[in-house]
Amino acid sequence: EIQAVRGAVGPTGSVAMEREWKRMRKKSSDNMDDFDEDLSSLLACSESSRHALPSPVPVPPGLPTERQQPDPDAQRRRPLLVMKFGGSSLAGVEHLRRVAGIVRKHLHLRPVLVLSAMGKTTNNLLDAAQKALNTGVADVSRVRATSEAIFSAMGSEVPASVLALLAELERILSGIALLKEVSARTRDIVVSFGERLSIRIFETLFNKEAAESPEG
Repeated sequence: EIQAVRGAVGPTGSVAMEREWKRMRKKSSDNMDDFDEDLSSLLACSESSRHALPSPVPVPPGLPTERQQPDPDAQRRRPLLVMKFGGSSLAGVEHLRRVAGIVRKHLHLRPVLVLSAMGKTTNNLLDAAQKALNTGVADVSRVRATSEAIFSAMGSEVPASVLALLAELERILSGIALLKEVSARTRDIVVSFGERLSIRIFETLFNKEAAESPEG
């Protein structure tokens, strides 16, 4: 019994308690009644000391606590600004310049731009797909003319990125003309060229204006 109780009391690591334990063991050989009384007292002391927690150390004013550690990424976390412009706002060079001015005012927020197809480009693309299906002719002339007119008004050559898109569109239309078939997926791909062209055209205008600006 004494060994079992010591296993419960000993882990406290208290020097005073160890000293008291030795005294009790010596005393127990003479009087077990006194030993039982002293043992109960010692166990009560051990239980109270085991549950006693040290007083919290106050945090000096001005120092962050563990939950208030400064976040190094807090400066970079900002609400995401998405700016969407429809086809009517991209119908010509002047429209594009107005959009560029709006974007430039919010450039410090690093906005994400979503651009629709310009003017009647979507209708022209659908007509081109239908013409390829009906006549077997891949005709991108109307879509090409719209792009060339904008670059001409801009005073710029048609960039290679736009020429590459027009060539890719013509290949898809040639496939429609050859197979005499156009699926919903293929039609969606054809229509997507409107947005893709808008992005390339706006990119060219925006960068051109930035390069020509006194602040650029």
